[in-house]
Amino acid sequence: MCKFLPNDLTPCFAPPLHCDDDDDDDFEPPQWLFEAIKEVAGTPDPPKPAPPVRFDTDPKSIAFNTKLLADNDYDLGNIIDKNQHTTLAHGSEFRPLRLLKRMYGQHPLFAFFSSLHSKGMSYIFKRELSEDERMVELDAQLQRGNHQSASSKAVELVAKVYKDVTYGFALPVAKSVVKLIKGAMVQPCGLAAQFSLTKTGLRVLKDRLTHDLSWCITQFDASVNNRCDLEAYPPMVYGWCLKRIIHYTVALRLQYPEEKILIAKYDFSDAYRRITHAASTAAQTILVVGEIAYIMLRLSFGGSVNPPTWCCFSEMLTDLSNEIVLIQEWDPESLKSPVQDQVPDPVYESDQVPFTKARPMSVHLPTTALGRGDCFIDDVIKIFLARHKNILRHCAFLPLAAHVLMRPYAHQAEPVPRREPISLEKLEHKGIPREI
Repeated sequence: MCKFLPNDLTPCFAPPLHCDDDDDDDFEPPQWLFEAIKEVAGTPDPPKPAPPVRFDTDPKSIAFNTKLLADNDYDLGNIIDKNQHTTLAHGSEFRPLRLLKRMYGQHPLFAFFSSLHSKGMSYIFKRELSEDERMVELDAQLQRGNHQSASSKAVELVAKVYKDVTYGFALPVAKSVVKLIKGAMVQPCGLAAQFSLTKTGLRVLKDRLTHDLSWCITQFDASVNNRCDLEAYPPMVYGWCLKRIIHYTVALRLQYPEEKILIAKYDFSDAYRRITHAASTAAQTILVVGEIAYIMLRLSFGGSVNPPTWCCFSEMLTDLSNEIVLIQEWDPESLKSPVQDQVPDPVYESDQVPFTKARPMSVHLPTTALGRGDCFIDDVIKIFLARHKNILRHCAFLPLAAHVLMRPYAHQAEPVPRREPISLEKLEHKGIPREI
């Protein structure tokens, strides 16, 4: 230390701040919550039938979808409203609202989530464009085309958008009718390079399709993102995830200096795509590749209001997962998710590797539950002590929470291709509970 500072800085700071354990880890969830979880987990929830649209990009499918639009006066709302009994239903990825209310009815985010479940996600604007403004911007976007990152990789781009069509996330129609679609807006797409993990755990670069809802041409606030009112959407807690994880890890080490601590992460497959757009939102979220226009029926990667919309779901799920583990009556070997048996066994360091000593913190965090889950958008991270019973409970709480919130995967019975909500590919490597 320099000559101006004392060797011990402790007297300079106030005593550590204490969280209230009664509100966090040291309480018993009500019996009705456990009964609701058991009821929902045991309730069959088969998929709805396929809608009368074609999720393909061959000429016949494009012509069929385009005629369907024309027959409905180019009003996407007419098509979606008539087909709420199909997989076009806004809540088709989730359990029925009446069952979710049993578990989540008192959650502060449930009102917003109920609206998503019933009506889809709507853009709430600070300013609406006039029809003249919208048409001028639409013309300009159609003439300009996509960003260079996408147009320079034509083969990769077509493959990315075709995947969205295959899974029913986008409705392909002829580009020639875009101007006729009620309330239509077009935005450029791009391909962003990012790292991803393969099945073997290898870190590789891949291209991700992005939809630039911030791009505008004719005036500074013509874009969707520039006009959206972010204050009309729920606040996001996920941004502090990393700090909370670090603090909780240190708190566990301080409390249990000679016990192993494990960390694991669950990823959701097709995260944003689980939530539907309202018809007016889908019409304003169109990308064009070649002579095909893709109407995005689900949240796209590029909308400024999409993170808080999705986090309404992921934070509710994380909250429930943290309460499940506190239910003493719960037996994770009998009441569990169908994918639970695919969760890998823990991987430990050698017993010869010493534990690092944790330093004191300026906050005191409760560790009564011996583990916690936290989330960052579509990633749920778990930290817990490596005791046998604790491992069973903390490796099972998140899959069970996802199972009772989302419609179970129906495998070959799915009318439109769909993946297991929890990514099984990433579960094989990221989902391994590890000391590192």
